[in-house]
Amino acid sequence: MNDLIKKDIINLINEALVAISKNDVTALKEISDHTIHNATTSQDDSSISITIVVYSLYKIFNNPELTHSKKWERFSKDLVLYLGKAKEGLERDDVIKYNNSISLILKSMSKIESQLGKYIISVINSARVKKGSKIYEHGVSASRAAQILGISTWDLMSYLGNIDITDAEPLVTKKTKERLEIARRIFEV
Repeated sequence: MNDLIKKDIINLINEALVAISKNDVTALKEISDHTIHNATTSQDDSSISITIVVYSLYKIFNNPELTHSKKWERFSKDLVLYLGKAKEGLERDDVIKYNNSISLILKSMSKIESQLGKYIISVINSARVKKGSKIYEHGVSASRAAQILGISTWDLMSYLGNIDITDAEPLVTKKTKERLEIARRIFEV
């Protein structure tokens, strides 16, 4: 994993941990929006997985029915623990530990799902489709965006057909020289 992306994910995890400790739903939304940039530019699994996790957390924390359930305290503790382990994995260049920690977060979400209905699984699936649309808005083809996020092109296209892409913020391109500098930083050429 590229050091620049790794550093950015570590910062995002730190921000997410602060937002979780403060129950700051708005901050989780902002962090979620920021993660889409890495997922679009790098298209690596680590950026994509943190994008899905943070957006799912935003949706989950935004639902008072979930945050006031009996299982919430255990889920919150597990969440903080696994995010900490994911961060630690990246800091030690242990991508396997990072990926395992992200998987444990998703399993934790699934575990409380049995007490809370199908909401959480629906949130995770919706997160994949929504973030796929954001990747598409950044200029990646719909089929590639679907592939990156592990969803069907059909699901993504169905979602895209129901939203107004013209409402999206216009894509501002950088000059060739700036893009080249970014590419060099990313690939350390």
